[in-house]
Amino acid sequence: MSSSGKLEKLKIVSFLDAEQSSGKQVGVFEAYYNPASLSISYGVKYNDEEAIGTVKTSVKYDGYNATTYSFDLMIDGTGASAPNGISKDQPGADGSKISVPDKVQTFMDYVYKFQGENHEGCYLQIQWGKSSVPRCVLTSVNVTYDLFSPNGDPLRAKLACQFKEYSYKELSDAEENRQSPDVTHLRVITQGETLPGLCEQIYGDARLYQQIARYNNLTNYRNLKPGQRLYFPPLTNS
Repeated sequence: MSSSGKLEKLKIVSFLDAEQSSGKQVGVFEAYYNPASLSISYGVKYNDEEAIGTVKTSVKYDGYNATTYSFDLMIDGTGASAPNGISKDQPGADGSKISVPDKVQTFMDYVYKFQGENHEGCYLQIQWGKSSVPRCVLTSVNVTYDLFSPNGDPLRAKLACQFKEYSYKELSDAEENRQSPDVTHLRVITQGETLPGLCEQIYGDARLYQQIARYNNLTNYRNLKPGQRLYFPPLTNS
């Protein structure tokens, strides 16, 4: 639930570029139902070195694997249970039946499909409260149809999805010193983040939000939007 008590639907926003520029947005897929579960996988990388003449292997820490996120999306075209909280402009918002193949195709167009303009897949942002993922790509989707009309049209589908987080040079350089107040670094806003809260995390002082708002030319610091990019400069004596 959002702070207003309204059910927030999971949304997947797709972009043509890794920086997720507003002018490069492809589209938004809104879940018919929110996932019932979310699986997050973390991993650590090691270099295995086997010494000559021995069966023993030494290992050396080599960083972290990209975090992966897995969940299922359900699409119901029977009309038996209308979803709550879906945007008014989305199919099925008025309680009418939806076309399951059309809804699956929308997912494929916005999340999976190869984009001719950039000659690669889309860069994604998952918006869903504290479970939001600001930068990720789809690594796999398995579509299962398990209910059909008498004429063979699918009435229900499950999309088993897996996503992997990514970074890019400008952002990764900034995130390496993410907790240091002595370097300028970039933050991509996720759902629920506030400017005072970010200032508390980075500088240890939430009262600096007004300075950061001016630095980023914000006219309304209370209305941060997921995907918005803000820069946090080094602290100065002044």
